[in-house]
Amino acid sequence: MLWFILLLIVLGGGFYGYYKLREIEGQIRAEQAREKEQAQRAQKRETGEGSATPKDQKGAATRQEIGGKDAGAVSPEPSSEAAGESAVLRAVQSQPGIVQSDLYAQFPAAGKKQLQQQIKQMADAGHIKRVSHRSSYRLYPA
Repeated sequence: MLWFILLLIVLGGGFYGYYKLREIEGQIRAEQAREKEQAQRAQKRETGEGSATPKDQKGAATRQEIGGKDAGAVSPEPSSEAAGESAVLRAVQSQPGIVQSDLYAQFPAAGKKQLQQQIKQMADAGHIKRVSHRSSYRLYPA
C-alpha cells in the first residue's frame, strides 16, 4: 500500500511540474511576441519618419538591390528587382554550388523569406538551377 501512495505522489509531482513548465513557456512566448511587436513598431517609426542614419540607408539600399521591400517604403521599381536578380546571380556565378542558406549571410539586410522568394523566382525563370542539399539547396548558374 505504501508503494501505491508513493507512486501517486511521484505522478502528481510529475503532472504538476509539467503544467508549471507549460505555464512558464507560455509566459516566455508571450514576452517574446511583445518584444517582437515593439521592435516592429520601433522600426516602422524609424522608417516612417524618413530620418535614416547612414547604416539604415545602406540596409535599405541592399534590400532594394536584391528586390526586397523596406517596411513602410514604396514598392521597388522593376529596375531594382532586376538589380536584385543580378546581385544574387553574380553571387551564384562567383561561387557555383553555393548553399542557399550560406547566401543569406551575404545579404543580411534582406529578409530571409524575401531572398527565398527571389531565388525561387529566378530558378523558375531559368536563371539559376537549384539542387536539393540536406535541408537547403545548392545554387548553380543556369
